Amino acid sequence: MSDNTMNFTHIDCFSGPGGICTGFHAAGLKTLVAIEYIKSCVDTYSANHPDVHVIYSDIRDVKEDQVLPYIPAGGVDIVSSGMPCETFSTAGNTSRSFYDDRQFLFREGIRIAKMTNAKLILFENVPAITTKTVAKQSDELIVNVLKKRARRSWIWELY
Repeated sequence: MSDNTMNFTHIDCFSGPGGICTGFHAAGLKTLVAIEYIKSCVDTYSANHPDVHVIYSDIRDVKEDQVLPYIPAGGVDIVSSGMPCETFSTAGNTSRSFYDDRQFLFREGIRIAKMTNAKLILFENVPAITTKTVAKQSDELIVNVLKKRARRSWIWELY
């Protein structure tokens, strides 16, 4: 691995116990900040990645002063955003019956990316994110809302 790959920086939203950070670190990226609100995941993440500033909070409550002190002046390269999967799950009898605010948490990944002047945002989730509608009787897909929000929020003109 060349030394210049460590120049790529990362923020890990909805970080869980740190799987994305582990993979990114193996690829030579440096994770600067992680955001997670499940305490056991925060504990695991912190134990496995002691150099990462871990914010134990609901991402909707995270403010600039908690993140920006850890970010280079030019911003970060990548923000990863792996939103909670339950609302997109196709498993079980009540599959796809969850229509709640979790399906719109992508807004928070976009907010953090904009806040930190990210060059790229990586959304990770189950395949159903591409077919789930915003409400039971709606034709509007979550993925299309996500794309519109990303384009509106900052320089996303790549589609």
